[in-house]
Amino acid sequence: MTPAKISCRLTHISAWICKYARAAAPTILFVLLLSTIPARAAVGFVDYSGAKGAVPLAPYLEYLADESGRLNIERVFTQENQSRFSPLSAGLPLNLRGTLWLRFTLPPAPAGLETPFLRLDLGRDAPAGAVLYMPDGNINAALTTWIPQSPVEKNIFVLQLLGFSQQAQMPVTIYIKIPGAVGLWFAPQLLITQEASLKDMP
Repeated sequence: MTPAKISCRLTHISAWICKYARAAAPTILFVLLLSTIPARAAVGFVDYSGAKGAVPLAPYLEYLADESGRLNIERVFTQENQSRFSPLSAGLPLNLRGTLWLRFTLPPAPAGLETPFLRLDLGRDAPAGAVLYMPDGNINAALTTWIPQSPVEKNIFVLQLLGFSQQAQMPVTIYIKIPGAVGLWFAPQLLITQEASLKDMP
């Protein structure tokens, strides 16, 4: 093949590439724009049915970054701030200055089945000083009262659902206030056992 024919063929290939690139440009641009929009789809209830040991919580967590550090649980629970929560899959702000709020929702207990004993383990990549908030279990109250809990040991919290007969019949949303950013390997878990040990008793 002569140099002239090679040059001609390359010109045709280049023209073909440009033609289809122009046609695909709107689709490519649309996909790129979508990738920059934070995901806000509902993450659903934590599915721990039939689970033993530990359940990773990352797929069920949502977060709110409070750079001012001034929000309390009552303000976090307002409609305005509820709409600011994003799924953990949208990406955590690793350089956060302020407070990180997390939330997840436990499903109603299956009828006729014993509620397992649940603990939350935030893991080593969460800073110390976190506080967990649970509703008080009175589903007939006009206003929600929140019960703050400290960890029973480093970054491990007891989810006191056993005494909440009304809560067991409804979904329960739990909030965690973390004073600062979490580490790159942040991987909280729901620990499941059938009975509580003495060290887990508040």
